[in-house]
Order: sequence, then C-alpha cells, then structure tokens
Amino acid sequence: MTRASKSFYLLALGVFLNVIGTTLASAQGVVFLASASSPRQIRAEGVTEAVGTVAFSARSSGTMVVDSLITLDYGTLVNPASGTVVNGCGNGALSKSVSGNVVTLKVIAPIACVVGQTISVTGVRVNANALGAGAKVTVNVSALVPAQFSASNPISFLQFTELTLATVQPKAATVELNGGLLLLAKPFLASFFNGERVKFTVRENFNQAFLSRKDEQGLNNTGAVEDFKIRFAFRGVPVGLRIDSVDRSASDPTLGVLTVSGLPFTSTAGLRDGNVDITIDEDDSGTDTTGSPESLVAEFSFSVPNLAVLAADQSGTVQVELIGADAPLGVPRFASSPLIKLPEPVPSSLLPPPAPIAPRQVNVTDAASLATGSAVVAPGILASAFPAFGVSALTGVSQNFAANSLPLPKMLGGVTIRLGGTLTFESFIGWKLSPIGSVEAPLLFVGPGQVNFQVPPGISLGDSVPLQVQKADGSTLLSTVRVVVTSPRIFTALRTGQGQGAVLNQDYSQNGNPQLIPGAKPAARGSVIRIFATGAGETDPPLLPGEAAPAGGNPLVLTRVQPTVSIGGIPATVLDSVMAPGYPGVWQVDAEVPPTVTPGPAVSLFISAGGSDSNPVTIAVE
Repeated sequence: MTRASKSFYLLALGVFLNVIGTTLASAQGVVFLASASSPRQIRAEGVTEAVGTVAFSARSSGTMVVDSLITLDYGTLVNPASGTVVNGCGNGALSKSVSGNVVTLKVIAPIACVVGQTISVTGVRVNANALGAGAKVTVNVSALVPAQFSASNPISFLQFTELTLATVQPKAATVELNGGLLLLAKPFLASFFNGERVKFTVRENFNQAFLSRKDEQGLNNTGAVEDFKIRFAFRGVPVGLRIDSVDRSASDPTLGVLTVSGLPFTSTAGLRDGNVDITIDEDDSGTDTTGSPESLVAEFSFSVPNLAVLAADQSGTVQVELIGADAPLGVPRFASSPLIKLPEPVPSSLLPPPAPIAPRQVNVTDAASLATGSAVVAPGILASAFPAFGVSALTGVSQNFAANSLPLPKMLGGVTIRLGGTLTFESFIGWKLSPIGSVEAPLLFVGPGQVNFQVPPGISLGDSVPLQVQKADGSTLLSTVRVVVTSPRIFTALRTGQGQGAVLNQDYSQNGNPQLIPGAKPAARGSVIRIFATGAGETDPPLLPGEAAPAGGNPLVLTRVQPTVSIGGIPATVLDSVMAPGYPGVWQVDAEVPPTVTPGPAVSLFISAGGSDSNPVTIAVE
C-alpha cells in the first residue's frame, strides 16, 4: 500500500541544611565545626529528598577512635536506603546505619583528621508527608565516644538544632480549576449543556519537576518511574450524571504517552464513586530529561443519558491525587490537593443576576462520528451544522446544493458560514457578531436542515469561537464551537459514526464483515490497512481553506501531529499520516494490524492525536 495510491470515496465527511552551632574546646580529640551547603528548595512529595549537605569540618588535628558515634536525628522517618557518607579525612572508615528517624555514623577504623577536613552526609530522604504546612524538619546532631576514651579523646560537639530542610510544602503540585487557583471546597458546575467542559490544570510548583525522567531517576536511584498517575477521585457523583471523556495534554510532549482509564462513568444509585486516572507512561516513551517544571491539563465532558433519572439537589466531590509507582516508605508518594465540591443549591435571592447565555442556535458536530452537539472541532476538520432545539429553519433554502469543484466554494444556495470574530451582547438587540478576524468556511453541502462544511485551516484555537450561519435571505443564526489542535474522528462504512470503520485492506478491498457488507473482507494480521478520518489539524505544507491535497500525491501533505493507533487494545505501528489526495479535509492513516491481535469480525480500533481520542470503530481481522 503506497501513500499516493487509491482513495476511498467518502460522503461529507504542565536545603538548605543550615547547620549552625559552636564547638567545645578539646585537648587531643578532633573538634568539628558544622558548615552549610547552598540554599536550595527541596522536592516535596510524600518522600522528600534532602539533597543539601550536613558537613562537619575539623578545627583541630586528632584521631577519632573506633566505636565513636555521630548521630543525626531528622525528627521524621528516614528511608534506610538513602544517604551517602563522605569521609574527607581520607583514612579510616565509617559505617552508616538507619533506624527510624536516626542516621548513625560509627567509626570502624581510626580516622585521623587535620584542620579543615570534613565528614559529610548527603542525599538523605525523609517522610515529609507527615508534616503539616510550613513545618520544618530539624536535624539534631550529637556524638558519643566509648567510655574508656571519653577523657582523652572526645569528639566535642554542641548539640546542633534547627538544621532545616527548606520549605517543606504539603503537596507537590498546584491544581487549577477552569483557569483559577483551586481553593478548598471551590465549587464547579458539571454541565452537560452546550458543550461546556471542566478544566483542571495540575502544575508543578516551587521549581519541582516530579514528572520528568531526570528527576524521578535521581529520586529513586533505579531509573525512571513507570506509570505515574494523576487521579481524579470522584465521590458522590449525582445520580444520572455521566462523565463522558477527558481530553488531556502536557506542557512538554516529551513526557510520554498519556493514557486514561475509568471512563466513561455513569453514576447510579448503587454506584456514585469512580476514579479517572491519567497515566504518564514515562519508562516506555518519555524522553524529557530537562528536570524543568511541567503541567498537565485535563478537560472533562459530562452528559445525562436519561434526564428522567437525574436527581435534584445532589452534590459530590472530586479530589485530585498524584500517585507514584513506588513508595519506599510505605506512604502515599504524593500529597493530595484540596477537595472540590459540586455546587450545593443556593437560594435564588443570593444569586447575582444571570449573565447572558452564549447563543446556541446551531448544533455543530464533526462529519464522521456525528456526535450530536459535540461542538469540538480542529482546523481543517469536516463538520456538519444542524438547527438547535427551537430553531425552525437553518438555511432558508428548499432544495439541496452540493459543491462540484475544488477548491470548495464559500457560498452555496446563498448560504455562508463564518467562524471567528467577536460576539457582543446588547440589551435590546441580543447577541451580535463583529466579523473582524473571522473567516468564511468552505462548504460541501447545503440543504434545508443541514450544512456540511470545513473548519478553515489556520483558524485560531479557542474554547468559544463564534460561528455564524447566514441564511439565503440574509438573516443569521449564531453559536460557538471549541477549536482544538486535533480532534480525530473516524468515518464509518454506514455513516453512523459507529461500528465498521471506513477502512481499506492492503489490497485496496473494503474492510468489513462480508456477511454484513457485500464485497468486504477481513484484514490479515500483520497486513497494512488504511483508515479514513478527519480532524488531523494543521498540515505540512499548509493547505488553504477548501483546498485538497494534490490528487497525484505529489507533494504529499503530512499532518503536523503524528497519531497513534490502537487495534484490539494493542498499539499498532503507524506507517503514514497524510491528507487524502483529492479530498479536502479527509485524513488517511496507514497502520499495521498487530500480528498478535485476536481476530474477529468486529475488532476495536481508535486513533489518538494531540491528547484527544477518536470515536471507537471496528474492523474485521482474520
């Protein structure tokens, strides 16, 4: 199967260890003066690494005798596997042991030191999870010489206090809700109307970098942590509310693959709790080694499958948790964020005047999955517009009009669609669109109750991008859409958005179950299939609105964002991701059917790109 081969016809389609103290005079022993490392903010997960140095500098020459002890009490549980001792005196030997909160250094061979030489302890990891906000870890240093040597060979120490790990924070990340800092019990609305979404941003704070391979490797000394999770723990979800999906994205794409589990989740009277996990698969695919702070954005969509089931006056909570793959001290690796409550009923007398509701006179869906009212699109995607509830006429035409030339026209039957610009609300007029900055959309089809169009490539991204349908008589209807980087949607053989995908086999035959689709046949395991979709986003080279990739495939038009493909739950090798020659907005992905996939007439398939998943479809595999 070559890139520019046959195409398939489709319908519109984010220590300082300040050692302070003085010394006591000593005659023959070694007197150490504590020195300090550079100030540094530390990591603040459940297991916190004290990367600063506790160092003791000799102020007199002498010898430390066998069985002398130096103890460092950190005041909170120490990881026994952590900590490195450096004997700067260059002779003799020390052993290190850990019990509970205490690190003990024992002289096992005499150590002779001269003025200025040091003994230091670095990299001790402690349990900061038990500490409250603003708490300090105090390291108490003391020493002991065997009784028979105590008069002639003391190790003279004042007991040092206030050896502090800088600013132990109670959590490792800042969580934002819909763009604002998440405060305790901050309400949010889980809306299932008009495509509103709830956006959480999990952002590393205080210059920590717990998501990167580099920092995880330094923390556990065994390599990058695999399957680090950010968990959204929903509790008491209102009965009848469904958590449909979550779009996710990272500030640095080199973090690794972001996968989701726990969705969709529908709350019932017997099951109102559910966990949604976003896993960062660092060990397999992450390449980030910068150690710089990152962030992750998760945007949830909600719906109500059956309005009759939705119970009134319900509230619940969702807690954002950060979970590591290992917890050396047997405690949660990361602290939790505050709880967030779904809104309690508020007396209407206390409510502010309602803000004008954004216009929703037009429902917009992609042309492949036909997810009614999804209103999530990407540059270049093929989309469909329908009249919203209560709107009697979408276009004002009485017959069908179809584009018959390329590039696609901007008007059919006197009807146009415009995206972008600025919506303003005037009290006696209502919503108006200022067209400055807007662009006209290429049209494929116009009928009395439907318009098929292409979202113009190059359009600006945004959560509420204005959309205007101008009817044949000049009157207008307004709505908004969400424009994201990619919105993969797969076409289906029966144009329902479900079931058998619009897929070609390696020999260019139609893929499918021949008992259901005459002439179709299954794909062989290990063979290459071609998947037809839309919503790839911007391309290289860029295409103009309504323009198709060259019919001969020269040059090929590549997608900027490279997709992944899952077949039967197994990652498939993606060979090509290009725009279909001769078909505006149509995206073709060539992938290899995994040799180990379980064959069958309806094997699951979906595409992921830019943090968004496509509609699930099926293919036949033998």
